[in-house]
Amino acid sequence: MKKKINLQCILLTFLTFTMGLSQFIIIGIINNLSTDFRVSIANIGALVTIFAIVYAVATPIINLSIGSIALHKVMLFLLLIFSFGNLLTRA
Repeated sequence: MKKKINLQCILLTFLTFTMGLSQFIIIGIINNLSTDFRVSIANIGALVTIFAIVYAVATPIINLSIGSIALHKVMLFLLLIFSFGNLLTRA
């Protein structure tokens, strides 16, 4: 049982790190995005700020609303949404 819990903790930590890290990639490519989409850096910065605010407000609400559901099911569901969103935005 302990080995299963350790594997789940490692997997959960890795997935959380990966999903969180992807949010910071946009800063490194902001100049390229500005050039490619012909949008000012200020507008891209505003969109990133709006995303961060929504993320900060929605996270506690989601955490409170899923308190009674098994966490591995929630993580799998959220990972599927995350993956689907990435598939929709690929070029």
